[in-house]
Amino acid sequence: MANRNRSNEHELNIINAYIDTAKTFIQLSSAALILPLIIQTKLLGLREGAPLFIGIERWAVFGSWIFFLIAIAAGATYQHYAVKFVEYNWRPDDTHVSSVQRPIILKHGPGIVYGVMVSAFYLGAICIVVYSSKMLL
Repeated sequence: MANRNRSNEHELNIINAYIDTAKTFIQLSSAALILPLIIQTKLLGLREGAPLFIGIERWAVFGSWIFFLIAIAAGATYQHYAVKFVEYNWRPDDTHVSSVQRPIILKHGPGIVYGVMVSAFYLGAICIVVYSSKMLL
């Protein structure tokens, strides 16, 4: 019984660490949403009324916004699913798992949502790099 409690405590510590990193990804993604506007107005000093995003830069900016929004949504979803996953593993009879959550909670685990969050974040970052390189070079 003592080993099981230690195992549960260890699992909870690991999940908490992942939840903390998910919060960080959410915060970074939220801040990165305004990065193209900062680059264009503050770094390049474009005046009001100038077209904001043109050509390939437009698609890079829109891509970054989409990917960062996906990262934010996946991060929030991961936090919920991680808690639900731990709750279900500790008390399966007392935990309600909806039919939407069932495949992730019971079959795959919340790590798949974490992977979506990280992938979307890095794809958004790549889009920002593409945009910046086109604008600054």
